[in-house]
Amino acid sequence: MPVDVVLFDLDGTLVDSAAGIARAAERALARAGRPPLTPEQLRAFVGPPLRESFAELGIDGDELDTVVDAYREHYLKDGILDFAVYPGVVALLDALGAAGLRLGVATSKRTTSARRVLAHAGLDGHFAAVEGTEPDDSRPDKAAVISGALVALGVEQPDRVLMVGDRRHDALGARAVAIGFIGVAWGFGAPGELADAGATRIATTPEALVGLVLEATDRSPRISAT
Repeated sequence: MPVDVVLFDLDGTLVDSAAGIARAAERALARAGRPPLTPEQLRAFVGPPLRESFAELGIDGDELDTVVDAYREHYLKDGILDFAVYPGVVALLDALGAAGLRLGVATSKRTTSARRVLAHAGLDGHFAAVEGTEPDDSRPDKAAVISGALVALGVEQPDRVLMVGDRRHDALGARAVAIGFIGVAWGFGAPGELADAGATRIATTPEALVGLVLEATDRSPRISAT
């Protein structure tokens, strides 16, 4: 059955938000007496749920709660709007919208923050739904976020949905809710991460992603684009 809904991750897929996230993380870590992130740690930090990212740094218990709260404070104060839309993303969204696809966002970022980022970027008009994590922790992982997006979009047939993202969490979340997945290589995933998570279609540019999505939707001639 052809796809008619495409969900996008946000950080590392639509926008490069590393600068703002890194600054907020380093200020939160400094407050806890922890060292700043190395470049490798930053790459791994962006994308997964926030608590998971800090836990990977060896932070747990009450300290984890404190550091997460400090991060959110700094991020909302002066990090949230420190991002850049990846080149080619606007044309990508225009092309998919013109093909009649409904688009949504499913992100590990808080829903309110994601909507603020998209509005600031001028991208919000492309999306019929924007869903992320919630303060009550009711969406603890990417599968739960994707499920929330499907509900928001009124999707009753998951086999007509694609998820697009740059991290293994996106691929595994899509698999958990039985929707398709296409990876993007320009984000924060480590080399081989998406393939190891089972991704068989990975686009290296937004232009190539258009071809892969339209191929999956039966809205264009078969295109081989990786």
